[in-house]
Amino acid sequence: MTTPFDNSEQIARVKSGAISELGQHITGFALQFAEPVIIGTVPTRGKETTLNNATATLLRIASREFAVTCAHVLQEFRNKRDVDERKFVFQVGMLGVNPEDQLVGYDEVLDLAVLEITGLRHAHASSRPRNGPFQFHEPHRWPPAIASDREVVSIAGYPGAWRQPLSDDHITFDTFSIGAQPVTSSQRNSLALQFNREHWVSSFGDRGKDIKLLGGMSGGPIMVMRPLNWDLAGIITHFSEDWDVLFGAPTLRIRADGTIDPE
Repeated sequence: MTTPFDNSEQIARVKSGAISELGQHITGFALQFAEPVIIGTVPTRGKETTLNNATATLLRIASREFAVTCAHVLQEFRNKRDVDERKFVFQVGMLGVNPEDQLVGYDEVLDLAVLEITGLRHAHASSRPRNGPFQFHEPHRWPPAIASDREVVSIAGYPGAWRQPLSDDHITFDTFSIGAQPVTSSQRNSLALQFNREHWVSSFGDRGKDIKLLGGMSGGPIMVMRPLNWDLAGIITHFSEDWDVLFGAPTLRIRADGTIDPE
C-alpha cells in the first residue's frame, strides 16, 4: 500500500509514475506469504458471533510447511475457548486447524508460535481471490541472517479495524503492506521499525483507511531485501500507536523443524 522514500526527488518520481511499478512490487512482496488468522465462534443464526483476527506467515523449509504467528495470538484462542461453551475455530486463510495439534514451536518471550501444516489440504485455502493455493516463502538458506540497522524491509498483514462485518458467513479483509521500510533497531531478540509517514507514497489500493489502526498485523512477515534475494527476517509482534513503531521477533531463532531455539 505504501512505500517510504527519503527525499523530495524520489517522491516526485513516484508520483509521476516513473518508478511506480517497482514501488508496487516491493510493497506487495511480503503480502503474498501472509494469510489472515481467524479466531471465533462458528456462525449460528440468532446468536452473536465472537470474532478476532491476526496474521500468519507461510514458510516452507525443505519439505516442511509452517504457518508462523504470535504466541499471544494462540493464547487469545486458548483464553476464549476456555471460558466459552461454544465451539471456537482457529483458521488460517480458509484452512481450519487445531493449533494445539499442529503446534511445534512456542516462545512467549519472543512472542512466536509455529504451526506445522505439512500434509493439510490447503490447495484451495488462500483468502485471496479464487481461493487458490497457499504461497509459501521458500528461503535459499535457513536460518536467515539477522536484519541490520537501516536494511530495507517489506511488511504485510490484516488490520482488524479494516475487517468488513460478517455477512452471509463470509468475512472480507483489507490488507496493509509497506515496502522499503528501513529497520530502526535490530537485536537478536527484537526488531523495531520507526515509521516516518511524511515520506510515504501510496503505490496502490489506498482506500483512505486509518493507517494508525494496525491491530491484527501480529504474525505478519518482515521480509528484508538482500542483494540477490528476500529473506524472512522477522515476524510482526505488535504495533505502538503512541510511538508509531512496529515491533517484530527475529526468525533466526526458528529451527528448520519449526521448533524455537530457547538460547
